[in-house]
Amino acid sequence: MTINLRLLAVLSLLCLSCTLAAVEELESDPRDSLFKIFTVATKPDYQQPWAMQRPSQGTGSGALLDNGLIITNAHVIADATFIQVRRHGQPERHRVHVVAVDHASDLALLRPEDESILADMVPLTLGELPPTNSEVIALGFPTGGDSLSTTRGVLSRVEHRRYAHSGYWLLAAQIDAAINPGNSGGPVLHQGTIAGIVMQGIGNADNIGYMVPAPVVRRFLNDVANDGQFDGWPAIDLTTQNLESPALRSYLQLAPGKTGQRVMRLHPHSVAQGIIRENDVILAIDGVDIADDGTIELRMGERTHWAWAVQRHPMGATIPFDLWRDGARITVEVTLSKDREDNQLVPGQRFDVRPDFYVYGGLIFTPLTRDFLASWGREWWTRAPRNLLGYLDGIPDEGDLREEIVILMRVLPHRVNLGWHGVNNQVVEAVDGETVQSLAHLVQLVEEGEDPYVVFAVGQGGIMVLERAEAVAALAEIAHTYRLPADRSAGLQSGE
Repeated sequence: MTINLRLLAVLSLLCLSCTLAAVEELESDPRDSLFKIFTVATKPDYQQPWAMQRPSQGTGSGALLDNGLIITNAHVIADATFIQVRRHGQPERHRVHVVAVDHASDLALLRPEDESILADMVPLTLGELPPTNSEVIALGFPTGGDSLSTTRGVLSRVEHRRYAHSGYWLLAAQIDAAINPGNSGGPVLHQGTIAGIVMQGIGNADNIGYMVPAPVVRRFLNDVANDGQFDGWPAIDLTTQNLESPALRSYLQLAPGKTGQRVMRLHPHSVAQGIIRENDVILAIDGVDIADDGTIELRMGERTHWAWAVQRHPMGATIPFDLWRDGARITVEVTLSKDREDNQLVPGQRFDVRPDFYVYGGLIFTPLTRDFLASWGREWWTRAPRNLLGYLDGIPDEGDLREEIVILMRVLPHRVNLGWHGVNNQVVEAVDGETVQSLAHLVQLVEEGEDPYVVFAVGQGGIMVLERAEAVAALAEIAHTYRLPADRSAGLQSGE
């Protein structure tokens, strides 16, 4: 055992020496471009949407780019109220502010208040994504120590996967360099340039981590450089089916040698409505052929999901789709004018925003969001109300014109709402017989109504009734009793 431990120690030292030697061989030391990031974050309390949770502190990593900004992960600075950075090898911390952020791709850019701290630093340059099995070096400040960590590994594979921070389906790269909490936001280098940004590790696996690959980083940086903000990842909002069944191909009259994806259903508000139809076969997008298994060629010998053929384009671009329809090949054009979230009735996880709410007669209304469901804690998808979980990731019916789903989250007990004290987590379908399109619409319906009673249609055919005058008169007492700062969120106060 002693011999094995000594051998392990020697091998570890040799590995560290090789990694440091690889860094030192570069023209400039990339470690001098690194920052440790310190944050104080305060998240909203979705069970009490007018309140905030207790502040928490965190750390991450970042690197200076040649545009004079510091790149890091969005999850490092998510919901942050105060951010500081410290240069590698120096003791002082410096205040920074967020310039741009994209939570979908887990990327953010920071600018120091005092830009003179960058004067003698050599920035890093974004390079290309190297071939798989190429050697890479991950730099960062993992927890367990205060100094910079340098680890060596290889680029294992490149493919689409769910980003842990946002749940978004996007191109990612797997590396086998050791990744630990605190490494997030640090650069992954190949031959002295950035091949990607450390994103996440896998807790139950040794030396398996993921980085945001250079093509995704470049798409983010180019978009921000264009107008100072990231405009989003375009989506066409349709579901497709693989064409690996010979019988299905024959049914669709697909010619031999043609491959693609059958369109199963379009979102009612898809940008492709009226252009692409159900049962069309998408053969290619912007000249990129789609295989029967739904993949496209990323590079020679590497494939990924066909969504990348859309995602690689900026918002507003118009691109050609080659379709197989009624036994013939046609080409149509689609303008990518909507972000992935534009058509979602239940928004994905959101950051840096506070939830909307409205209190009327002690009834608390709020939009249904993934963050609200996640407030049920660990494994929320098994603990949150089942009647609400069913709305996740679904495509609404064609006639469903709602902008969002509004729920009655719970009731603040008061004499004005006797009989309804136990009602909670119910979808509000209508107010006074009119379908609710959004929380702002619900407020409008309630406050513009003239009938002495307000009737809320909730759940599966139930109704809740309040006397309008009594509900209005009870506001001050309810606000005092339950320490409500206001009866509605800031956006609804300003009429936004």
